[in-house]
Amino acid sequence: VETALDDIPVLAVTDEEAFRLTQGRPVVLIPRQVEALKTRLNPASRTVSAMLGQTIVALCEMRGGRLNPVRVFHSS
Repeated sequence: VETALDDIPVLAVTDEEAFRLTQGRPVVLIPRQVEALKTRLNPASRTVSAMLGQTIVALCEMRGGRLNPVRVFHSS
């Protein structure tokens, strides 16, 4: 999975943010996070990997200063 996601920017999230994403709720980003992600985004995509430590939580779309979960991964 990690190899397939190599070209997608990663954003470290907190426990609370990870919980929100797994519930299908968006996470509001601070301006510094938005700017950092913009420089790493593929011009044709707004996809960001949300990571809690070494675990992927969700693939998200960054839009309007928010991370909106598109695909959530539930760890067992």
